[in-house]
Amino acid sequence: MKKLLNVMAIMAVMALSAFMTGCGDDHANDNNNNSSNNNQQQNANTPSSIAGRSYVVNIPGSATNSIVTFAADNSYMVQSSDSTTTEQGTYTYTVNNNGTATIVMTATNPNAGRRTTQTVTYTGADAGTFSYTSTGGGLNDTSGTGSYSANSGGTTSGNTTSGQTTSGQTTSGQTTSGQTTSGQTTSGQTTSGQTTSGDTTAGQTTSGQTTSGQTTSGQTTSGNTGNTIPTSLAGMRLQLNSSNGGEFLNFTGSTVTGELGGTGTYVWTPNQAGNTATVQINFTGGTQVGDVYNLTLTFAAGSGTQGTWTGTEHFGSDNSDHTFTGTFTLANQ
Repeated sequence: MKKLLNVMAIMAVMALSAFMTGCGDDHANDNNNNSSNNNQQQNANTPSSIAGRSYVVNIPGSATNSIVTFAADNSYMVQSSDSTTTEQGTYTYTVNNNGTATIVMTATNPNAGRRTTQTVTYTGADAGTFSYTSTGGGLNDTSGTGSYSANSGGTTSGNTTSGQTTSGQTTSGQTTSGQTTSGQTTSGQTTSGQTTSGDTTAGQTTSGQTTSGQTTSGQTTSGNTGNTIPTSLAGMRLQLNSSNGGEFLNFTGSTVTGELGGTGTYVWTPNQAGNTATVQINFTGGTQVGDVYNLTLTFAAGSGTQGTWTGTEHFGSDNSDHTFTGTFTLANQ
């Protein structure tokens, strides 16, 4: 979770800079994402609308890319490379007189009110470079540059990440994240087809809903169902989210590897009766030597894979302690 302090600016940029296909709100007369300038567009590569488009964003210096999907209702969703949703919000889009485009994205969850403005120069179909500025939302102001390319995969991983769609609708005839909101798609169809135990199986939906995608508590996360807390973290990934950003930890046997490159050992103590679990992580190698995490996970009712967490993280680099709270998900690697 050291990433929550050291990388939160990058996460905000990757989330909110996500696909610089847009135009600023200085010429937007309404909330229609298809708004365009009356003057002739000077760059044939610049699209008149980004509704239904999905992009891969690359920010220099970032270890992973983000994927951003823009919906026709002026909402957007940002996912990290492991298909975890990192931000949602609304956007406006305008084409500028000089052939560039400006997109203004305003976050609603998390970091509500965070506003990112990107100016995009298109170099090809759904490809280009951009500059951005991000302000508000309780985070430091940031600015920089990046590039983007088309996300041709539809869903970010080819199967459902947690057995549900985060937006509850399909975009351009396919689910925006490969999931259904409650075991069924609200649009009546998905391009990848029917989900079986939380994964798409290249079939089709029946009567506008998945025939067997429904699970206990209305959702499945990475194949784990019911309300039994895992007795071991071996082979699992713990995704931690807070108001400052997110970080994941991969567990293999009795060892753990952090997203920042730290390695070490851990102790996992589940409490089935109390619906909680604790995990203590001691980093002894890699980039996080001396870091110690003491985390308490409280599982949501009926779920063994998600809930809320609180914990103290000791950073060995400066011998400081930090307290965090937020939400978490557990998934198979």
